[in-house]
Amino acid sequence: MTNHLVYAVEVNDAWIREAPPTASMMGGFMIIHNPSAQDIVLIAASSKIFKHIMLHRTIEEDGVSKMVHQMQVVIPAHGSLEFKPGSYHIMMPAPQKRLVAGDKVMIKLEFKSGKTSDVEFEVRKGMVMNHGGGNHHH
Repeated sequence: MTNHLVYAVEVNDAWIREAPPTASMMGGFMIIHNPSAQDIVLIAASSKIFKHIMLHRTIEEDGVSKMVHQMQVVIPAHGSLEFKPGSYHIMMPAPQKRLVAGDKVMIKLEFKSGKTSDVEFEVRKGMVMNHGGGNHHH
């Protein structure tokens, strides 16, 4: 497991779920630790492998699970935030090439402070992501 220290933020267990060859969307997960005394705000992510990357959160509303685009995600002071299936995650549409278990992908995290961090994500096998059919809302 690779740990990435970014000014005050540490990113652990960064991974992307392997998707079927025909999948047009991949999901990424990580744990961001913030040991500082101030909240840190993640505002964007980018990679050469994907056209664009979106910050998302899965919520349940009226018994229906749906993904909601997040303009920013706050990592609380002296705390951590886990990006995991069924919660916060990064959505990565249209990979430029097929990614399989074991591949490594560099993703740049961008923070409101203007700082950035390059984090290596590992592609892993896992359950197929359920995108909720027509329930993908922004």
